[in-house]
Amino acid sequence: MHVSSTRNVDVIVIGAGAAGLSAAWQCARLGAKSVTVLEKAHFAQASSGLSAGIFNRQTADSADLRTRIASVDILSYLEARNLMTLNRSGYVRLLRTQEQLDQTREAVRSSGSSHSAVLDSKDVAELVPGMWTEDVFGGMYGAQDGHMDGSDLCRAYLQAGRMCGVTYRSRTPVLGSRKRNGRHALKTPAGVIEADVIINAAGSWLSRVGAMIGTSVPIDNQRHQICLVRVPSLMGMSLPIVQTYFPGSGENSVYVRPEGPGKFIAGLHSYESHSASENPDTYGRGVDADYIDRLAESLIQRFPGWEDASLEAGWTGLYPSSPDGRWIIGPHAEDPSVISVGGLGGVGLTVSPAVGLVAAEWAVLEEVSALPPDLVESFKPSRFADAQVDA
Repeated sequence: MHVSSTRNVDVIVIGAGAAGLSAAWQCARLGAKSVTVLEKAHFAQASSGLSAGIFNRQTADSADLRTRIASVDILSYLEARNLMTLNRSGYVRLLRTQEQLDQTREAVRSSGSSHSAVLDSKDVAELVPGMWTEDVFGGMYGAQDGHMDGSDLCRAYLQAGRMCGVTYRSRTPVLGSRKRNGRHALKTPAGVIEADVIINAAGSWLSRVGAMIGTSVPIDNQRHQICLVRVPSLMGMSLPIVQTYFPGSGENSVYVRPEGPGKFIAGLHSYESHSASENPDTYGRGVDADYIDRLAESLIQRFPGWEDASLEAGWTGLYPSSPDGRWIIGPHAEDPSVISVGGLGGVGLTVSPAVGLVAAEWAVLEEVSALPPDLVESFKPSRFADAQVDA
């Protein structure tokens, strides 16, 4: 795709989570005249800082896979410059039907990815001692995938952005918006701040901010809880992240990721909605007793060999998802100078490098080359033009 020259634009990014900070950094790298990030609290205070922090390239969806590959390349760039740390523990997604196995093999074959291997059930069993694998047909495995700290990633974007001239303003909520002389004028406690382009990266507050700046976009905030698991017998072993959820299955399935010697983070993961959308200001931050019971049952079933495992409550965050499960990235038809980036669900950290770049290209170049045109088109918020938005 032909990409136009850089526009001499002032950009405001609303939201200092991973997607917003990524977009701000990339706007500056692409040559925007100025880039300012407005954050009502501090960076990584919401979903980005409460995430399990998993990054991986193990998905059988070809579009998702291309985005993840591009994202991990950017994460590796940040790591190589000592801006963050990637814990490459390995990652395996269990394949529990023949259809899932066939779909995964085709995805790996067609993508030509060198980052994935399709394991048989015996190899999966050897990879994770103590795991029940009688229902496992195989696994999609990435030895160089793993986990990171969400705050660490946001700090890396923040540092990289500042080196490129990005201005970061914490405790600066947007209180109102209007247009004057073709530019956006945002009212804040620090006064009115103007820009040519706004990137709405407000995460769980995407709908509210969108309504404030005249661009409706729906968000389904799904509450997801995280617990801590201790398994003393595994103290001396290196285990990969294990994900039992397969996209599109409709399940809410158990995952575990290493957190330290004999320690794991665990939870139930899904891309689908399993409860009513939550208010990001008032949702329950603790872990529910019945959730601990359900998670314990899932862990016992999947890891019967972890006989000395103990479970304790951790914390709760939100997956800001879109109603159709696809990400929201792009300009609004009613006002192309407003670009939304959100609806990233439970993979916001993983894909934040690539989606931030896509949002930045829309803002600064008005067209995108970072990802294929058909994929970019599918992300546009215009698909929700007739949706009812609860701001």
